[in-house]
Amino acid sequence: MEMRNKVYSVGQNATFYCIMRVNTSDGLLHINQTDNIEWTFTPVGSTASQPIMTPGVSDSPGPTPDPMTTPDDASENTGESGFHDSPKYVRQFWRDLTIRNVRASDAGTYTCRHTQYNMATSAQLYVIGMA
Repeated sequence: MEMRNKVYSVGQNATFYCIMRVNTSDGLLHINQTDNIEWTFTPVGSTASQPIMTPGVSDSPGPTPDPMTTPDDASENTGESGFHDSPKYVRQFWRDLTIRNVRASDAGTYTCRHTQYNMATSAQLYVIGMA
C-alpha cells in the first residue's frame, strides 16, 4: 500500500490517493474493492484516530454521523460504493479521499485501511497559510 504526504494552502481541497496492491502468484494485483476501505484521521498532537469514512454504511438505516462536521453542516449524501459523503469529506473515485476547504485543524495523519486484507497506509497533511 502506498500514500504520499501532501501540502495544501488554507481553503484548497486536498486529495489523498490510497494505492493498494497484493502479491499473488500472478504478480502484483491492484485492489479495486471499495467496500472494504475505511479512512481515519489523527489530528496533529493527538494519538486518537477519528473515523472519517467506514465501509458498509449504506447498509445502515440512516447516514452515519460524521464526527468532523457540525450540526449546522448540510445533510449528507450517499456517495458511490455505499459511503456517505459529508460537506467536509468526499470520495470522488473508488479509493481516494478529498478534504474540502482545508483548514489548519485538518492537518494531521490520514490513514486508509483495507479491512479484508488488514492492510493500512498513512500520510500527513500539512496546511500552510492563515486560518
